[in-house]
Amino acid sequence: RLADLARSGASTADPIWRAATEASATLLAEAPLVVFPQGGTLIQLGTSWWIPDYLRHVRAAKARFGLRYVPMLYDCIPLVAPEHCAHGLVDEFARWFAGACLHADAMLCISECTRTDFRRLQRALLPDLEIPAFVVPLQAAPWLPAGDHALPLPRARPYVLFVGTIESRKNHLLAFHAWLTLLRRHGPEAVPDLVCVGKLGWMAEAALSLHANSAELRARVHLLQGVADGHLAALYRGCLFTLYNSFYEGWGLPVTESLAYSKVPLVPDHSSLREAGGEGALYFAPQSEPELVAQLERLIFDVAFRETQEATLRQATRLRSWDDLTADLLSHVATARTDAVLPPPLARLGPRMGDIHDIRLFPGPAATRRMAAADVVREGSGWWPLEDWGGWTAPGGSTLRLPAEAGRLRVHLELLAPPLACRFGVRVGAGAFRSIEAAANERLFCVLETQADTVGDLLVEIETEASVALPRTGRQVGIGLCGVMVCRQNDLVARLDYLEAKTLGRFVKF
Repeated sequence: RLADLARSGASTADPIWRAATEASATLLAEAPLVVFPQGGTLIQLGTSWWIPDYLRHVRAAKARFGLRYVPMLYDCIPLVAPEHCAHGLVDEFARWFAGACLHADAMLCISECTRTDFRRLQRALLPDLEIPAFVVPLQAAPWLPAGDHALPLPRARPYVLFVGTIESRKNHLLAFHAWLTLLRRHGPEAVPDLVCVGKLGWMAEAALSLHANSAELRARVHLLQGVADGHLAALYRGCLFTLYNSFYEGWGLPVTESLAYSKVPLVPDHSSLREAGGEGALYFAPQSEPELVAQLERLIFDVAFRETQEATLRQATRLRSWDDLTADLLSHVATARTDAVLPPPLARLGPRMGDIHDIRLFPGPAATRRMAAADVVREGSGWWPLEDWGGWTAPGGSTLRLPAEAGRLRVHLELLAPPLACRFGVRVGAGAFRSIEAAANERLFCVLETQADTVGDLLVEIETEASVALPRTGRQVGIGLCGVMVCRQNDLVARLDYLEAKTLGRFVKF
């Protein structure tokens, strides 16, 4: 029902759409937890970096069901070009990428460009690990709505189509400057309109300001939002050609859509756009306004040239069906299942004894081992999502899984009490629980000693006798965890480093 409605309109305020989404939310809320088949594969086709603690739940499913986790990676733009992304997105993506490299059994990439970016970033993060990465190119024919649809334009004039979110990375600013050059060089009657279809994104103020301040652009450049599929199809069919300018892409679906409608896409020659456009697209030097204007003039004023490009496009373009793309995807997943089994998440990180792990949300723009460690040492459902300062335990029991060597060990826990006094218990391994009282908002350090007979993971358990409700959210929490460190009892250097780091604040040792 939702898929059918998505094709019929574009307004999320439509009562029919809202009723359907509310019904789906109710069904999801009432659904039982997923029970995976043993040894099954979770193929993540959507994005998850914005979901708090998503990978902690993947980690639990991997441990319980022997699950293999294979996400699809559309691009690494927040790590490659963070200057064109909102800060929150950069931070979330960096943390997800760091964690995904600990959990993924294979990675599906939508272009060779994306796979190259993934391998470079993954090796920088975990140089001793090689995660299989497969390319599933998105050169599939888009769904073409049937029937006649009116153009959503104020008046009928020849036009060029630019489909994409109006944001910094799509660089509408360069397109607007190019249109000003065309209008002033050839006159407004000789130049077709530019129709930009896409919602407003982030950091597009420069382009929007130029558009608002220029009467010439306001008259000849149209910004359309909330365009339904049928109207978008009509815009593709009616345009002279398409423009898709961008600083970086993981694929570039509007380029594929343009090819499907036999319209020549004009695109910068970089990242994945050469893969998306193939021989059917026309290219210009990235961010070169003179070359962009020159190519626009050829397509606008040289009709024979444009028709030749369209003929080349129709002969060279071979778009596959989405069924074929799905079969391709599943074949790669099947191949990944026969590959050697990768180590579990904590073993991939390979933290050393004496490493100090701050347990909190780390900011981007780089994906770091500290981000991955903060997530991966927390195990099970007894945790609230991490925050900038650390993370709360949930009522009941919470577990930490830490790397350990054989011998007599010390576990250091940096803790923070909630706004009310609380009592909690803590133990390491099979030892007895030790009860601790903490004053309201008290910062305290807990040191546990244990004997590990073999090399492996060490479990630390925290139990809260009575939870505390946080003032603003009402969330029931136990004790807060800010950091952890494991070392040998006789490793005085590690113990001194830990003491100095926590006493002196920022501590850099060379």
